[in-house]
Amino acid sequence: MFRILARRTLKALLATLAALLLLWSVAWLAVPGWLKGQIELQGSERLGRALRVQSVQFEPWSLRLTLQGLTLAAAQAAPQAEPQLRVERLVLDLALASLWQGAPVLDGLLIQAPDLRWTHRGGGRHDLDDVLQRLAGGAPSDPAAPPPAFAVHNIQV
Repeated sequence: MFRILARRTLKALLATLAALLLLWSVAWLAVPGWLKGQIELQGSERLGRALRVQSVQFEPWSLRLTLQGLTLAAAQAAPQAEPQLRVERLVLDLALASLWQGAPVLDGLLIQAPDLRWTHRGGGRHDLDDVLQRLAGGAPSDPAAPPPAFAVHNIQV
């Protein structure tokens, strides 16, 4: 009787381990490509300018997300070819608590080599005004609703 129970437990444990390894493998392979497309699509739409990411790496075993070569294009009217914003590397260490909190919880945020070009255009205007207006323009559907929940525990620039 004990042998049968031990054998069933071992099979269940091996099946769980195999499922976890499969899930990690799929996340490791599929998440970066999908996330890169979503960041570029949603970010460009929300900011009104082209947002590009050179590469995305995701480590599901440590919940670490790394974005390499993040750039935000300059305004259409700007004659410069340089991006408005460039971040060499952005590392987000997600906490496991994000899964049961229902909100992003970051154990750490690392921003390497940020380069922001912000120009005063006169008359109290700047070349980032269009982006700032778009970010401020998204009023919540319910004004009485609480702000979105998130937590960041460690920031390095």
